[in-house]
Amino acid sequence: MKSLPNPLLIQAAAIPLLIAAVILAIAYLPGRPAGWQYAAVIALSYLLGSLSWGYLLLRWRMGVDVRGYGSGRTGMSNVLRTGGGRLAAVVLALDIGKGAAAVIMAREITGSSAAEVSAALAALAGHNWPVFLGFRGGRGILTALGGLSMMTPVPAIVATATFLATAFGSRYISLGSLIGVLAGAATLSALALAGWYSDTYVPVCFTSALRGQGIGGLMDAAMALWDERRRLVGSRDLQLLLADALSEHNPPLVKRNRGQRARINRVRQVGINPPTFLFTVNNPKLIHYTYKRYLENRIRDAFGFDRTHLRLVFRPV
Repeated sequence: MKSLPNPLLIQAAAIPLLIAAVILAIAYLPGRPAGWQYAAVIALSYLLGSLSWGYLLLRWRMGVDVRGYGSGRTGMSNVLRTGGGRLAAVVLALDIGKGAAAVIMAREITGSSAAEVSAALAALAGHNWPVFLGFRGGRGILTALGGLSMMTPVPAIVATATFLATAFGSRYISLGSLIGVLAGAATLSALALAGWYSDTYVPVCFTSALRGQGIGGLMDAAMALWDERRRLVGSRDLQLLLADALSEHNPPLVKRNRGQRARINRVRQVGINPPTFLFTVNNPKLIHYTYKRYLENRIRDAFGFDRTHLRLVFRPV
């Protein structure tokens, strides 16, 4: 009976291949169809998350499978119990890093908040159920923290501070993780309700099934959202908006493309549900995600899109 391939060798060989694939995706996928972008982002994020650094480092340095000790997980807390503080510190940094890397990759490829969330979730799934280790991984706390820190730094800081205070005070890492997650989630919810993260664009309705309150407001919000998703904006109004936006803030120079600058010629609405806007540009790869968000915010402010997702498409002239 043939033995299974060594997971250590498989993952070690996968690392340079993954790095090359991420670099190529960032270089060639901006401006491509959204389906291609999302497929690449989710697949690469899952594989990034599947790199089990706790398993790799202990197998390499100590010759042991961390899954055979303690909780049987591959995360930092089990590495701390099995291999000591130095290895645990390295695993902590690398597990946070792979979650952050997945979000940064999604941001560079698509410039979409939805893609960033998808990448973070895919990396989390990869950490918890890694393909390289027979789908036996960790709990994903640090990988989720890495993704969260790139998308919403304030809740990430609150979650980290709460985790450290609870873990050091109680001497239980699992308790610190639980309380930290709850604190981060509560902070994120509070900031979203306060309008801090304006690019979420999700209407919030408070209802009570017990008292029957808020049902009318829920239906009104649903109808308003439906109207927004079917709203059409005239091409002349969009061209005037584009001219005004360009006069106030030109696209930045892109150093990696020999200092070139994107030239946007036209914009028109090409679809509804969600509202979709097509920009013709000399080179879509020159449009940075921050400029995409600038244009999206200008469209929202000018035409009252404050409840729905917008889709911006950039194609070459």
